[in-house]
Amino acid sequence: MKKLGLILILCVSLFGIAVSINPESLDVTLSEMESDSTLAIRARLAYARGLYHSTKDLTERISEPTQSDKLLLGQCCHVLAQPHAARGYFSSITDLELIPLALLGLAELYCGDIPDIDSCMKYVEIVSKMDYLSRFVELTLPGSNEEQVAEKPTEEVAGAWTLQFGAFEMETLAQQMAIKVRKEGFRVWIVPKANDETTMFYIFGGEFATKGEAAAQADALAREFECRVVEMPE
Repeated sequence: MKKLGLILILCVSLFGIAVSINPESLDVTLSEMESDSTLAIRARLAYARGLYHSTKDLTERISEPTQSDKLLLGQCCHVLAQPHAARGYFSSITDLELIPLALLGLAELYCGDIPDIDSCMKYVEIVSKMDYLSRFVELTLPGSNEEQVAEKPTEEVAGAWTLQFGAFEMETLAQQMAIKVRKEGFRVWIVPKANDETTMFYIFGGEFATKGEAAAQADALAREFECRVVEMPE
């Protein structure tokens, strides 16, 4: 117990005062003492690094998940395009402090991954009354033109490198991938390229000053996406 307490203090230092600690080494240390507490800490470390599959796996191994754990599972399922599982987790939240985030998750689901205009309008109205949440999200009704998130980059794009998230012959499939990538927090756009026989729609996301920065991000996303580092398209 004393050893676990020291690790918890270490985690507080990591998130609270930004002490320089290698999260991978910390994860290895925690894995040697598997318990609900250490699994929860490891899950949050993984989530902070963008490793959503690992976060989901670790949280599902918790024998007695808390409301906070269930919310984290909902957020992971949302990012991993598992909307019905995410809805189940968000709907199970009863903790008054966590309900606002669960409602926000449901609003995003019903306005996007599970198109339902009535439910979308209901939850958008609820979230709009929570100023501290509505400032950070922009919810639109299913079918709205604002869902078209992909734009060709313009002169203001400063990064020299980006990530390519595939190419599709069908623009609708490219748009679906673009929406998933945007949920990772990247600026996303689609670039159509025509050849003699057909037009391919390439999905790009993120802007990086160096190739190394882009490669590091690609590694962090490897379990969720097949992406590669490329030069910023003209």
